[in-house]
Amino acid sequence: MKALTTVKYILSGLLVFSQVQLVSAQNVTVPNTFSPGTPAVADQVNANFQSLEDAMNNKPDMMASMGYSLTPTVRGVTISNVKVNGGAITAPVTAGSTITVSLDYQIVDTGCPGCIDEIQVGFSNDKPATCVYTGQPSSGGASGSAEFKIQAPSTPGTYYLGNDRAQDYSCPTGWWNGAPTAANRWIAVISVQ
Repeated sequence: MKALTTVKYILSGLLVFSQVQLVSAQNVTVPNTFSPGTPAVADQVNANFQSLEDAMNNKPDMMASMGYSLTPTVRGVTISNVKVNGGAITAPVTAGSTITVSLDYQIVDTGCPGCIDEIQVGFSNDKPATCVYTGQPSSGGASGSAEFKIQAPSTPGTYYLGNDRAQDYSCPTGWWNGAPTAANRWIAVISVQ
């Protein structure tokens, strides 16, 4: 039994150490410290993990280092300078609130320069909310800025705003290439509280 407890302490320590390494670019204060040989209370350990998670989720650069792109590029579409409610792409929002998202985009269509293309955006677990671009970008491309409003989900949790490229005469109501479930198609991580 003592060996199992020791293994739990070692694994917990390694997990905490790995999390601390991820957020080492900033100062993070955890609410609880532990001494060798004393049992750790689950609520205290969980509070420490919550502090580390909060620190990571509020740093776009940290999120980028974990696989999210600050400038996702998919199918000739590049999204950049994303702001959620004027702030970070990982900003927490209130359940059911209206979120304002602003972004810059570039789109190129070398395969079909005469086609009408769209840039779809929305939560990856739902249908697209809107298109931030509809037009003929041609092989030379088009770029611009856009802002859209979207309602936050009513259930607390982590949600991903994604993008897709479509080719239609107007903004399609479904994701053209399937829901943006991969990190390279996410433009923001929304923490609904």
